[in-house]
Amino acid sequence: MDLEERQEKMKILAQSSTASAALGVAGVVYLAFLRGLSAPPGPALRASESERAVEPSVIPLVSALIPSFFVLAATVALFYVFLFLQSTATFTAHSQARAEARKSDKKAPTLQEVKYTNPKATWCANRTVGNYMEQWPCFVVALLLHALLVDANRAALLGWVWLGARAYYPLAFSLPFPGLLASTVPAYGVVWYLLGTAVYAAVSI
Repeated sequence: MDLEERQEKMKILAQSSTASAALGVAGVVYLAFLRGLSAPPGPALRASESERAVEPSVIPLVSALIPSFFVLAATVALFYVFLFLQSTATFTAHSQARAEARKSDKKAPTLQEVKYTNPKATWCANRTVGNYMEQWPCFVVALLLHALLVDANRAALLGWVWLGARAYYPLAFSLPFPGLLASTVPAYGVVWYLLGTAVYAAVSI
């Protein structure tokens, strides 16, 4: 098997993995709706009636956080969608670069050179993954703090809004400025709202 055949098989594998991860996102969303998106009202970190606000009750706490757990599972699946899209873009760009090199009788670039030193070919996919990795930790912290201290239902609802905004990022990135802001601004707004209200609730306790 020559290099071209291996590259084509790897590209197909990356595309199949992208589709599988996308099905994973859809599956998590379906299960979340099937289970029901609502949790007991109010903050998740509350005491059971029997304990009279002395110790947090584990079962009500977990139950209240389940809608947020579905959101987090979907964000992980979406991350893998972006990772596999990045691989697909890299293999596609490498195949195109090799074809152009043959036409001009030049040395073909390696896969590593295309991925790491040719940003024009894979810039959108690379920035989609990079920006997601930059923003995801802050989102997780803000989501869980809001669910614990403010309102578990609202945290999950805004979590789905954040997920939708992030899913749109690859398309928004390819649009002329300020098209990208249609993805980033709502996502940033969700994080700051979740975090700000959680901090306010913590100060008020």
